[in-house]
Amino acid sequence: DTLDRGDDITLIVKVTDDSIYELSATTQIVVEVLRDLEFSQETYIFEVPEDAETGTSIGQLMISDVSLTLSSTFVINDDSVKEMFALGPNETHVNVLLLKDLDYDNNNGQAYTFFVTVSRVGYASQMTHVTINIGDINDNAPI
Repeated sequence: DTLDRGDDITLIVKVTDDSIYELSATTQIVVEVLRDLEFSQETYIFEVPEDAETGTSIGQLMISDVSLTLSSTFVINDDSVKEMFALGPNETHVNVLLLKDLDYDNNNGQAYTFFVTVSRVGYASQMTHVTINIGDINDNAPI
């Protein structure tokens, strides 16, 4: 049988000795089944126009057990990207939020690429790869 997170297994252990008085002790052990945290995708690719307003949610990251989203820690693993984007967890997913204005031309049209790690006490940490492509908007006046 497959066990799901939250399933409890109860074991009752009794220990006896072989003495004439046969002493014994009994205890109960409860084992809680935990699952590894996993992102629902190995790679996330988002598109955002360069004129998107700061605070805009660019996309959503999800873990396999959404009930753990608020009790888990999500971290962008690239300090330079943390200036541009933030993570905003809510009950079912994590929003990737825009912190600064984008400029396709000054960034040479390059995408932002980084890893996000999710961790929680008692679980193995997991990473996912995030790519954010910036869409060019014709924001230059004709000459």
